[in-house]
Amino acid sequence: MKKLFICFALLAMTVLSGCSSKLMTPVTSQPVVPHGEEASITFFRPSMFGGGVQAPIAEEKNSGMVELVGICSTDTKIRHVVEPGRHVFVVGGESASLLIAEAAPGMNYYVRVSPRFGWWKARFEMVPVSPEDLAKEKVRKEIKECVLVSPNESAAAWFIDNKTSMENKLKIAKDKIQIILSSIALAVLVIMEFYIMINFKSNFMAMAVGILLMIVALFFLISAILDMSLKQKDMEQEK
Repeated sequence: MKKLFICFALLAMTVLSGCSSKLMTPVTSQPVVPHGEEASITFFRPSMFGGGVQAPIAEEKNSGMVELVGICSTDTKIRHVVEPGRHVFVVGGESASLLIAEAAPGMNYYVRVSPRFGWWKARFEMVPVSPEDLAKEKVRKEIKECVLVSPNESAAAWFIDNKTSMENKLKIAKDKIQIILSSIALAVLVIMEFYIMINFKSNFMAMAVGILLMIVALFFLISAILDMSLKQKDMEQEK
């Protein structure tokens, strides 16, 4: 039993030693702070689960093109200064997850990078921390205990090799949203069409409009599914 405990302890130490990323460097100087109308978004990851898997975060800049924000590992945080307005972020892992943020001037936002179980490795999602949760001592302690890091030259080199993969994950995440919205729209339109057919049999114009809208929703649904399948195939070929 004692040997088993020692083995388990050694295994745990090995796993935890792989939690930190060599692509990020602790910030020892004065951290970047927003100026003027700028806002800041701090991504932090306190959870130990999935510690062996890094969470690369990128921001969409121009129609599907992304720029590296940083690679979030266990017990680290990344501060990202942005201009006011809408910003779209994607986090890697086994699958991609999106965060759409609306930044107000002079505001400081906090986003928890939460690992989830996947088929082969951890998945991640970005969960904004509400002002109510931010007021809790436990959450403030989690943020404080995370080490502030920033990308180094190795991170820049890694991103050059993986930029296409991150852009594909961004597109897949967007396709998933389009599939969900198109499916909901299609279901609502089908119900409305049946309602019109039962209660307004003579209103051919309304039925025709309903059918046309269903075709449009079905088109968006099929195009999103096909596009997502192609992007997933590209990612599998890259592996």
